[in-house]
Amino acid sequence: MKQSRQAQLLLASLCAGATFTTSANNQTDQAFYGFTGLFNIPNAEVLDRGDVAVGYNNQLEFRGKYVDGYNFNFAAGLFEGLEVAGKIASSSMNHNLFSSQYRGKETRDLSFNLKYQVPYIPKDWFTLAIGGQDLGGAANNYEAYYAVASKELGDFRFTLGAGSTENLTGRLDGAFGGVEWMPFTWLTVSAEHDAQALNAGVKVHIPSEWTGDWVDLTLSGKLYSDVDDTHTEDSSYFGINAKFKLLKEEHKVKVSAAPDIQQIATKHAPALRKQTYTKAELNEYQTSINALEKDVIALKYQLLKDGFEGVEVGYNDSEVAVIFENHVFNRNELDALGLVLGRIQAQLPAHIAFTVTMKKLDISQVQIKGLVADYQNFITQGITPALTITQTPVIDRGGLKWVHHGANKTPYWLPRVALSPALVTTVATELGVLDYSLALQADVSLPLWQGASIDVSARQHLTSSDDYKDGQPFNFYEHKNGVKDILFTQTLKLPFNITNQTQAGLYQDFYDMYGVRNQSLWHSPAGAHQLTAEVGYFEYKDYSSELKYYVGGYRYHFADHDVTLSAKAGKFLYGDTGFKLEGKFWFGDAAVDIFYQNTDVQMVGIGFNIPLTPRKDYAVTQFGQLSGNKNWRHQVRTRIGETSNNLSFNTAILPQTSQSIERTYLNQDRLSVGYIQNHLERLKEAYSTFK
Repeated sequence: MKQSRQAQLLLASLCAGATFTTSANNQTDQAFYGFTGLFNIPNAEVLDRGDVAVGYNNQLEFRGKYVDGYNFNFAAGLFEGLEVAGKIASSSMNHNLFSSQYRGKETRDLSFNLKYQVPYIPKDWFTLAIGGQDLGGAANNYEAYYAVASKELGDFRFTLGAGSTENLTGRLDGAFGGVEWMPFTWLTVSAEHDAQALNAGVKVHIPSEWTGDWVDLTLSGKLYSDVDDTHTEDSSYFGINAKFKLLKEEHKVKVSAAPDIQQIATKHAPALRKQTYTKAELNEYQTSINALEKDVIALKYQLLKDGFEGVEVGYNDSEVAVIFENHVFNRNELDALGLVLGRIQAQLPAHIAFTVTMKKLDISQVQIKGLVADYQNFITQGITPALTITQTPVIDRGGLKWVHHGANKTPYWLPRVALSPALVTTVATELGVLDYSLALQADVSLPLWQGASIDVSARQHLTSSDDYKDGQPFNFYEHKNGVKDILFTQTLKLPFNITNQTQAGLYQDFYDMYGVRNQSLWHSPAGAHQLTAEVGYFEYKDYSSELKYYVGGYRYHFADHDVTLSAKAGKFLYGDTGFKLEGKFWFGDAAVDIFYQNTDVQMVGIGFNIPLTPRKDYAVTQFGQLSGNKNWRHQVRTRIGETSNNLSFNTAILPQTSQSIERTYLNQDRLSVGYIQNHLERLKEAYSTFK
């Protein structure tokens, strides 16, 4: 066995050279196994909420030995203290492990990790975390469970923990510990004992200023290990990691007390008018009305210039009402509300009360009431405004004079085209680390009348990996050129907070089908609770067969944390019955979701939701509108609870189209009262950015 004296001397020198100060500047980086840590061991740190990390290293565990291979890691901080991570470990990138040449001689594995930092422990004491690696998989090659504590002193972080595993290398099987020293902001020197061996190395941090402050890069090198030569090919292994911040400062939740609705209603009530006036008072009143009319006309023209459609502005001497449709701020419709409210406070007198109603295809989405003076104070001084917010607006046109200057720019009969990639993948199978089929998808929507549209989706195949090509195992799932869907969609806003949507037409999902689907959605007045019911019936175009499904669901929104928890149960599209649980964590306009499904098989997975369009899209022209996908999603999942890990493509599936109640009318479930109240800072930032 290699002598451990060098590592012991290194640990001693690190401790002896410490300069203990009251502040620590240690980095939080990925270990070689996906979780945050040193090289082989975790520490008690976790990724910040909204941070996503990806990495690669060449240290592979295989049959109790460290060998040169491929490790691809990813991790995300879902909320404060919780980190989920995953790892793809492979001996090769594309070798067919079914072939006699490689069967039993190589490995390829997808695993998930979880780490939770225990709350309520003062940071100046220490941090404590518990975690698990390779949880619940069919082939638990790296399964381990651990508890770990870390303490920062000046430029040092000390870690001590204990774990349990049946891993053949013995890593994390017993007591482990390590020390990290960061003498410079760009350098970390680390030494660790992973319960079986001493390891030491360095991490070099690329200054974020070099990358435009959008990514932190770290180069890692495990330069020494005293593992026995029979258990390692080399004592040195290397890696690279990149960490991204999805949550921008202006998107962070700002919690404030909900305003007193009754008090606001009284505050907005129009004052009793006098029965008689002097001539001077009448002249003064007429002058103020004429000035207000000029202001509201200017406001309407500005909103049209901003690209809004269906703009209506009504007014009297004490109140202004604005009704508009937003088709330009598609990533997050809060930006549209922020710009409109900002325009109102900049254009109108302070004593005016306002009512703003946002619609989509003449279906009301949300309504906000307040006082111009309050909102002016919010913009200029940051004082939280008193706003009345509802998702069940009542539009009262009585008592208001409506501005007829300028066109309303109605949204109908103007095609809307959204472009995005269509991607299907298989990850860490016996055929390769990554196989894929990539196409360009165009979703065309032609609004017809209130809540109605013709929706067409088409795909153009771009490229596929070898295993998706003709004659290969995954060819059935390769994207094909041509029209995918031709649908008529009708959405209705019903009483009691119920929205109903029906779609009928041609669906394409491996085979052409004629079908109809219907979804009903109810939400509580504040939007925290939501119930859904969805049914569908499809007949194959070229075969004598049919598909039926029926699914019910419940969703709860934790507004303070931008988290939604949902459950769906029933019979899914391809006949499997059971349920699916999902947690979705929003970071601004991006989201990460984790899910567990139990139908014919049990599976867990992680999905990434990314906007592929600017915050503000191009406004509609006489020819229509072109944009990107406002919420493109891709997922990775794996089978659990079984001794084998066979692929499963079509379980817990529901039809996915470009139009849905949540996606089209509810801002992807981000128009609730709580969501808006907790993101007032974004309203302010949107006006500052786009005014």
